[in-house]
Amino acid sequence: MKNPTTIDESNKTPIVSMKEVKNADAAEKTAMEFIWNKFPKSVVNVQKVSYGLVGNKEIWSVEGNMRVKTGLFSSEMRSFKVQISSSEEVMAYEF
Repeated sequence: MKNPTTIDESNKTPIVSMKEVKNADAAEKTAMEFIWNKFPKSVVNVQKVSYGLVGNKEIWSVEGNMRVKTGLFSSEMRSFKVQISSSEEVMAYEF
């Protein structure tokens, strides 16, 4: 079994995870780690965390905005939405 923090360098997403997302704080933390893997110097502001069931899968949805550095002295605000399963798998995301 691989280390739970192993990262696939092609898309910077966790490969294997032994943790579970059981509450809104864990979902928020997982989403922020995912965003920071994509945009290392971003400032993330989470505005909404919601929970739902799709079939028999538990899905957490984390929404907010982030400031992404685009140049030496410039940055831009982007909204984001990340959907995470209870097994910490990123199901979908939108930046």
